Amino acid sequence: MKKQLLFLGLFITAIVLSACGGDQSGNAEEEDGMEPMLATKVVMPEDIQPNEEVTFQAKVTQGEEAVEDADYVKFEFWAEGASEEDHEKIEAEHKGDGVYEVSYTFEEEGAYYLFAHTQARDMHVMPKKKFPVGDVEITEDKKDDDMEGNGDSH
Repeated sequence: MKKQLLFLGLFITAIVLSACGGDQSGNAEEEDGMEPMLATKVVMPEDIQPNEEVTFQAKVTQGEEAVEDADYVKFEFWAEGASEEDHEKIEAEHKGDGVYEVSYTFEEEGAYYLFAHTQARDMHVMPKKKFPVGDVEITEDKKDDDMEGNGDSH
């Protein structure tokens, strides 16, 4: 009799757990309907020379929608080999249609990096790019992100 009650208890537990598992597959369907990820596409000047002001733009989207309400878009610039203290962050100005813009002047020729930190709608992305200032040749880092992608997220 005790064995039959034990098997009955296990059978009922298995049914209850199966029902919970069925709910999880329903959650997977809900996940398919999740909001699209935040994306930042950075538009960079083609020829950047020392001591000349240049403009960088970030086009922020979520799916096909332009993001007009970003908490912030900040461009972080630094020269290759610079210490953490030598990184400069500048908050971009919202220009409309999901475009955020900043102007910057590089004082010296060399290889530089930028992160386009973007915080919006409880998401953070920060695509990274290495680029030349002046007449220097650079090699791309293996970890550089495509400036049209989502970048690193936090």
